[in-house]
Amino acid sequence: MAALLDRLGRFSARHRWSVVGAWVLLLAIAGGAFALFGGTLSSTFDIPGTATDKVTTQLERELGKVGGATGTIVFRSADGTALSSAQQKDIAGLLDRIDRKKGSPRRSIRTTHGRSSRRTRRSSSPRRSS
Repeated sequence: MAALLDRLGRFSARHRWSVVGAWVLLLAIAGGAFALFGGTLSSTFDIPGTATDKVTTQLERELGKVGGATGTIVFRSADGTALSSAQQKDIAGLLDRIDRKKGSPRRSIRTTHGRSSRRTRRSSSPRRSS
């Protein structure tokens, strides 16, 4: 393998402009193929029949255009200090009870800046603090 890479490197060094031209040509062909046959780009996708799809469809039916909206719930202590382990346990228990309910929207929990505060994303939820 090392010998192959050595030969490739030596060839590329000796024929640098041909190699650069070949790469430019390859990129032009790829760009042209995408422009002609690629369609449109999208940053979203749907998987029909999943629980999330059913909830989103129901929310759109009941709420119109805001059905797929997301919100952030921030839990913080009253005095602004990091959440204690007991508070974190209470929050986790609350979120677990919500998750067990039928049709519960997906959530992601993350710790921010290494502190014990947690952020939770929920579909169509207003911002609340406790």
